[in-house]
Amino acid sequence: MTPRLDGTLVRVSLVFPYHPDCRFDLGDFCHHYVPELRHRLGTACLGVAVETGLAGEEEDWATALLEPELFVTVAHLYFADTQDLYQALAPDDTTLLAQRPLCTDVWPIVHIGQGEFNDEFGFT
Repeated sequence: MTPRLDGTLVRVSLVFPYHPDCRFDLGDFCHHYVPELRHRLGTACLGVAVETGLAGEEEDWATALLEPELFVTVAHLYFADTQDLYQALAPDDTTLLAQRPLCTDVWPIVHIGQGEFNDEFGFT
């Protein structure tokens, strides 16, 4: 049974910026890198969401849909609190979140944030 993600959670976002010549194998990322990441983080990682970029940044949504995406992929990892996150990052894994997966030539930007989450509305 999948646990409900409710309450205040810590979200670690691995943001992979888009550039015209970037290489990113989303299938390999989702089917190899993410499972390995979850395995190494253990049960402290409550869930993972992966999204791929579709459109760019513009004030006008209609125009934004015509622009290239800003990020090729963003992966979100959820933790109950920062203590769980830091305990999951064993001393030999301190650079785990900043490593570039083999399925891409893009280095991720790591963002760690906290917010309210519920299954109905997502992360706020």
